[in-house]
Amino acid sequence: MQVGVVGCGIVGAMVAYELSRCPGLAVTVLDQQLPGQGATGAALGILMGVISQKTKGRNW
Repeated sequence: MQVGVVGCGIVGAMVAYELSRCPGLAVTVLDQQLPGQGATGAALGILMGVISQKTKGRNW
């Protein structure tokens, strides 16, 4: 099966990576610019978990 991911910012790249690990999928990434050059290039461009006030970071 062929899958297309539109956008290669941090989220698009991560989605494409995870999909590429699925057997039987052919993943193609489409973007107007080089990877990470759009909104990701102007922002932090990271994925981070949210630390709950209840756990105070103990799960990390």
